[in-house]
Amino acid sequence: MVTRMERNSHTEDEINRLKKCEEALVGTRFRQIEHFKEVTSTNDELISRAPEVNENLIFVADYQTHGRGRLKRVWEAPAGENLLCSLLVLPDWEMNRNSLITSALALSIVEYLHEEGVEAFIKWPNDIVLKEPKKGKIAGILSEYIPGNPDKIVIGFGVNVNWPTKKVKDLEEAVSLKMIGKNLNKLDLLVGVLKNFEKKLQMIAEANGQDLLRQEHIAKSETLGTMIQVEMQKSQIRGLATDITEEGFLLVDDGTTVTEITSGDVRKLRNQ
Repeated sequence: MVTRMERNSHTEDEINRLKKCEEALVGTRFRQIEHFKEVTSTNDELISRAPEVNENLIFVADYQTHGRGRLKRVWEAPAGENLLCSLLVLPDWEMNRNSLITSALALSIVEYLHEEGVEAFIKWPNDIVLKEPKKGKIAGILSEYIPGNPDKIVIGFGVNVNWPTKKVKDLEEAVSLKMIGKNLNKLDLLVGVLKNFEKKLQMIAEANGQDLLRQEHIAKSETLGTMIQVEMQKSQIRGLATDITEEGFLLVDDGTTVTEITSGDVRKLRNQ
């Protein structure tokens, strides 16, 4: 285990908990955890380290000063309240399957939450949401591809564990496990998600892995079958979300054309 902090910045209990995490992950590709009290963002820190590392790593932080999501959105939570993590993954599958890694992690989170009695769903492409009565976003994912030899992927995720405790201005859609009466340990959550993620990553490399992941994503999709608006970099589209491809992309039917969306910000349309 590596801790990128002053020796006295970790208590013995913290070190022991991290060691237990690593022991619980034996048998997966994720065997080394680096823990930060504070970092700009776990994704940024891991991307900066990626060129010199040729093994799968886990970065966990108590606090991010510049946490971010898709479309350069800023995300900030109080120190120590939520699970903030990034993973360095060395793909062992064909390059055209890299886009499946977001679906794989989303399913890993959803399935672990289900094991803990929390019914969660995937809002395409990278959000984990709850439905009524505590409707809202409980987790988010951000993946970034790093070309090289070998190619690498940094994929970060945050799960709202203990914060917010109530609806927050400008973050009205955010909910937490604590808000729905679930008291889960962050490191137990990390281990559970990563064990699931290991199985999904193995699935990506299988001959029929694309179809298996697609079927699992469809079964847990909150987006399919709804009227949506997708904001892309230079355009937008409105229509019915009809399907998810084997690459993890979204198909939207605007009544005239079915368009494949590889990336975009999805918003449900009301009264449609």
